[in-house]
Amino acid sequence: MKDNKVVKPTDGPENYARAIISLSKRYTSTSVFPGNNYVDLAEWILQDRNILRTKSGLSPKPPSLVHRAGATHDLVVVYYNADKKWHIEGYDSEKSQELHGDMHISAGDVGQIVFIRGFISPRWVSTVGSKYNVDPEFFRRHMDFLSVSIERAQQLRSSKITCGDSVVREYATLCSSFSIIEQWISLCVTKNTRGWTVVVWMDHGRPLEQSPPGPWTSHVLNKATPIPIIQHHPKMAFRTTTNRLKPEMNEASHTMQSTAVLPLQYDSIIALVDLARKAPTEPLSMCIPLFAHAAYSEVQFLNLMQAKIESYIEKMTDAVTTDVLSSLQYFSKILTRHAQQLKHSIFALDRLADRSAQQLHGMKSESTGPRSATGIQPTIDAEIGAPPSFQVGNNGGSFTVKGLLDDYEDLRERCINLSKLCSRGITLAMNRSIIDESRRAVEQSERVKKLTILATIFIPLGFCSSLFGMNIDILGQGSVEFWWFFVVCVPITLLAYVFYLWDSGAVIRWALRICIRGGQRRDSFKLP
Repeated sequence: MKDNKVVKPTDGPENYARAIISLSKRYTSTSVFPGNNYVDLAEWILQDRNILRTKSGLSPKPPSLVHRAGATHDLVVVYYNADKKWHIEGYDSEKSQELHGDMHISAGDVGQIVFIRGFISPRWVSTVGSKYNVDPEFFRRHMDFLSVSIERAQQLRSSKITCGDSVVREYATLCSSFSIIEQWISLCVTKNTRGWTVVVWMDHGRPLEQSPPGPWTSHVLNKATPIPIIQHHPKMAFRTTTNRLKPEMNEASHTMQSTAVLPLQYDSIIALVDLARKAPTEPLSMCIPLFAHAAYSEVQFLNLMQAKIESYIEKMTDAVTTDVLSSLQYFSKILTRHAQQLKHSIFALDRLADRSAQQLHGMKSESTGPRSATGIQPTIDAEIGAPPSFQVGNNGGSFTVKGLLDDYEDLRERCINLSKLCSRGITLAMNRSIIDESRRAVEQSERVKKLTILATIFIPLGFCSSLFGMNIDILGQGSVEFWWFFVVCVPITLLAYVFYLWDSGAVIRWALRICIRGGQRRDSFKLP
């Protein structure tokens, strides 16, 4: 197999930023590899003028990228393996130059994982990309929320966002009690001559109440509690994890998400699931707990969706309300999107497993640059307390690739089945609506029939009353006895009722039959 040369990291954040900007200026008329899809990323990088050192000196950072005073937050957390032991380093939003200059966690060390917690500035994108040789495509895909329409530009523009703020991709309100937020976890595995690095960019940063407001803010103000992602690992009750979360963060937060704590305890989680020996040499083993965490999150989401769908279907046995059809259609749309995301996650995990197998057999892949850029199923924070019906792995609960692939396939199949259940519920609701509409039409026809009968009686009575009320001498006004009213009214009313019951079509058919029979009878007596 052909062995390609390994691309070396760029010489600093400035060159990395210039490379992205230069790529965005490649057009169809000048290059076979146009960079039109990088225009938004390049314009965003140009917001931080400190990246590109101009002759006019350093200009101040724009308001959207300043550091929030008084808010301590480890924006980047790095785990590196040295002397057969995991070490951890944390960097806040002002220490990008320190990360780039730290030689004891250089990109050549074996077994590194870099967590990016929340939104980052262009300076951090250039720093992480240049230090770990990350393909700009990884950042572009994770930051596709930068591409906005003209109609939504004013709505999405914000001057309050800072490094480390949480990013919410999707928000859904299922009912008055439950709402869901979706956030992404993106992975990029890079290799070099001495080892590998896993870059993990998470949308989970500061607590939601300390991040820019959104539709979920009202729930946070109403003391809504995010349900933690419930997980189960063998013997987890007898093992402890290292708590590196700052005490003031626990005290100040009312909506702390369990996924936000994951980067601060990752070495303990690796040991908890018996992957501590494999993780320093296998990037797949390092990534398995992330995929498992996202899978547990998806299970809680599906449990909630199943409970809501079944409750709507049960309500349809009594009556179909106006919101049932729209709600089931809304649920089906969400489930279809999740099924597609799970499909992408299965592909990414399978691809990562193939590369790991090649590495174990001493083979080198032909791809260069960032060797793998994968996306994990978005984690869900749903307000539900039901434990997940999910177990990772097949061999005694151990974390295995086969177990994860089977579990993700099961989750995807469950999404599809719930979407089909929504379709069946929609069909049932529509059939029930048709039946109810037919029943109402029958009832309305019965009421019309009663009104017709009443009109058949009272219209002749009204006619007779009007007739006797006329000042006509021939009617003998003032000299006609009262009983004459009934003598005239009763025959007219009976005649009107006969016309009401009269079926002109049946009478015509009866007359035709009589005529035909009479003609046949005359023909039978005709002499030759």
